[in-house]
Amino acid sequence: MTKFDLSFEREFDVVEFDNLIDKETDKKVLEKLYYLRLRSKKLDVATASDLMNFKKSTAYHIDDVWRYEGYEGLLHKKGAGRSSYLNESELNQFGEILREKEEWLMSDLLEIVKKEFDADYSYNGLKKLLETHFDVKIANYYENKRNEKLSILDLLSKSSFDELKIDKLVNLMGKEKDLKVYKRISYILLKTLGFSTELASYILNISTRTGNNWLKKWETEEYEGLLHKKGQGRKPQLNDEELNLLKKN
Repeated sequence: MTKFDLSFEREFDVVEFDNLIDKETDKKVLEKLYYLRLRSKKLDVATASDLMNFKKSTAYHIDDVWRYEGYEGLLHKKGAGRSSYLNESELNQFGEILREKEEWLMSDLLEIVKKEFDADYSYNGLKKLLETHFDVKIANYYENKRNEKLSILDLLSKSSFDELKIDKLVNLMGKEKDLKVYKRISYILLKTLGFSTELASYILNISTRTGNNWLKKWETEEYEGLLHKKGQGRKPQLNDEELNLLKKN
């Protein structure tokens, strides 16, 4: 267990996080800083960790590291890496599953490791496992964009925060039981907090087109626009008359 100097405790200073994010080039440290910036906007641990796809235990640890060690504590320390969630036997089984198909969706693989091995990987955690253990390269446009050293002005708008809107969205997330709707509200919250479309879409593992559609529905109908409405699925390409003709033939 990490020992902290309890005699000194840092605050969550949004300006300090802005400055650190603007200069940071290490992706892992950058993710922690994004999380801490969400916390600096008075989001609770559960909401901020969900948005960044962190486990709560990880999020609480990052909070403590910042409070008592500051920026230095966020840096990766040699030998501090965590072992895989899967043991050697399970890794071999997972390898056999991977060989069943030439192409996989990451969402399907996340579901498989959860169902078959009861392993709760994040998107980035499973991606790292695939790359390091199975030598599988995951091409991801949003990851490439995120690795670029962008100005903080491109990532976070410092002057466009609507505190009332943020509170409303956080309250909606706290009450929402439908996971699909919860994800849509999460996207709207990230956009309200000033995240770019690409970064918000990357965090939630959706396409930018999907995110833009959710945003348009929110802007026109707010919460009601994010709900799935009966009969909203894709319409058949053939009409009823054409379908009846096909059945007769």
